[in-house]
Amino acid sequence: MLGLYLLGAVSGLVYAAILNVTALRAPAVPVLMELPPYRLPTLRSVALYVFDGAWAFIRKAGTIILATTAVLWVLLNVPSVTPPEGLSEAEAASYQMEHSVAGRIGTAMEPLFEPLGFNWQVNVAVISSLAAREVFVSTLAITTASESEEALPDRMHDLRDADGELVFTPPVVAAVLVFFVYALQCFATLAVLRRESNSWRWPALAFGSLFALAYAMAFVAHTIVAAVA
Repeated sequence: MLGLYLLGAVSGLVYAAILNVTALRAPAVPVLMELPPYRLPTLRSVALYVFDGAWAFIRKAGTIILATTAVLWVLLNVPSVTPPEGLSEAEAASYQMEHSVAGRIGTAMEPLFEPLGFNWQVNVAVISSLAAREVFVSTLAITTASESEEALPDRMHDLRDADGELVFTPPVVAAVLVFFVYALQCFATLAVLRRESNSWRWPALAFGSLFALAYAMAFVAHTIVAAVA
């Protein structure tokens, strides 16, 4: 995790430097900012700061994440399909999800994400994470629920694709981690960019460029780990 934070910080500085000499190239404008006096924080102020942060996440989890998960559950269950005869209950549920609206979208995206090793379930999770990247985990919990009754980490460890191959191999795990270091998976951020810039140019530039960067770096990570493994 420390490596991911350092990778994101260093890459952010490099990305900002590139923008500074390309899209944001303009005469320098002096900025004056008065800094407040620094004091040792009190225990009360620290507690209030921690409470505000925790409550903000709870509100986010109770609105955006919950709503997105509910919508995703619906999309994974419509339209209702009749599974082939002879399937177990778990296999029938998996068949329903794979042939649902969300499953078909994830399957249609497989050619795009095949170089990264993502299957339809991971693709659906990537799409849903546009609302908030935390939704990636809850999406995997829903799409893999029919695989077994094990805890989510165990299900992900044993998850297999249609060919019986493990989905979350070391190269795929590396690709997922690096992808989320760079990808702009947050519609709220895009909305703020749109409001502050009063244009769709900057949100489109930010989303498109960061998606391309995330894809390229994830591919590099997948290739390196595959070669080492």
